[in-house]
Amino acid sequence: SFRPEWVRWQIVCLALFVMLSSLQCQLKYGPDRPRPETMSLYPDTIPESDATGHYYRFENLTWALEDRAEPEKIRKIDEEIRRFDDWIEQTARIYGIQTVTVALVNDRNVLYQRAVHASIQKQYPVVSFTKPWVALAILQLAEKGKLNLDEPINTYLPGIIAYHPTWPQVTVRHLLTHTSGVSEGGFRNAPPGTRFAYSNNGYRMLGRLVAVVSGMPLHRYLQEFLMKPMDMQNSSADYKTDGAAGLWTSTVDMRKFLIMLLDHGIYRGHRIISEESYQEMFGTPAPRPQCPYVEYRGISWRIWNANGKNLFLNHAALWYGMGGTMQWYPEYGVGWIFMSNPQSHNHPAFRAFYLQVRARLHSLAATIGDIPYRSLTYLHPCYYQTVNW
Repeated sequence: SFRPEWVRWQIVCLALFVMLSSLQCQLKYGPDRPRPETMSLYPDTIPESDATGHYYRFENLTWALEDRAEPEKIRKIDEEIRRFDDWIEQTARIYGIQTVTVALVNDRNVLYQRAVHASIQKQYPVVSFTKPWVALAILQLAEKGKLNLDEPINTYLPGIIAYHPTWPQVTVRHLLTHTSGVSEGGFRNAPPGTRFAYSNNGYRMLGRLVAVVSGMPLHRYLQEFLMKPMDMQNSSADYKTDGAAGLWTSTVDMRKFLIMLLDHGIYRGHRIISEESYQEMFGTPAPRPQCPYVEYRGISWRIWNANGKNLFLNHAALWYGMGGTMQWYPEYGVGWIFMSNPQSHNHPAFRAFYLQVRARLHSLAATIGDIPYRSLTYLHPCYYQTVNW
């Protein structure tokens, strides 16, 4: 029979558990915990003391930057990183963000990393961050002669896209650049190659393509040819990884991904993609002679071009329980990754936090890489007319 006192006792026990968990969290991550005077930089391994992720790790910046910076610049970078480090923890608490992890790298070393209320090794369900991995897999298979980027997708997956009597066929490249005309609903709403339309369905087709031409499931291919060569011990994929999403990874492993990209497809001496494939990622922006600033899509990445130079490439991962972005500056040799656990990517508090983090990390990257555009708000007005996605 039903006994109300049992329910009351269950509620009391649950409340006590929540209170004790909160107290433990405060003792472990609380703002009064002292920050060590000496901080450590480690390109390959994470010491046990990093388990809480509370401290930021930034020591021997002169070594990390090698001979690329004068002492005065190093002091300036150090000061800006310390300000950011204080800001990120306080602001995450204000906006109620559960966990945050951040890393800043150049083409060889980790310059800075930080975890708030988490370990830097924490795995996230990185949803759309899966797409750049799948794009690399496609480029690898093209190098091996197993597919051609400009061949119709129906050559490899017969009947996957219906023919249109007057439109060109959808190619692998169209799917990679989100210009296939295939909408989220599966309908073709524009001729291929004429308009950008972000398409998860397009990348699901690419995930299937990897499996068919490689002869192994997508998750096994990613593990064998991307995770293992880059020594990614905090990343995983399974049978549910479909090309558009499904990957789990950490900031520790994503920083390796960025270092590889900044070093033109090489990680620790191991070539992941060829120089030719690396250059393929950038594509060609649509001509807009009236404006020196152009945002366009290369292979998977959103690319921001200023005066004919690729300033940065960006990809976001936004969904329920996951909010993050990664951005790298190929001409300036610096990049960063930010991941967090918001309740919803559409919540106004998270959106405000997300935009502030992006702006501050861009400013920090500009200081390190001597990037001329410290703030994107200072751009020529015509830039905003070109951004239509």
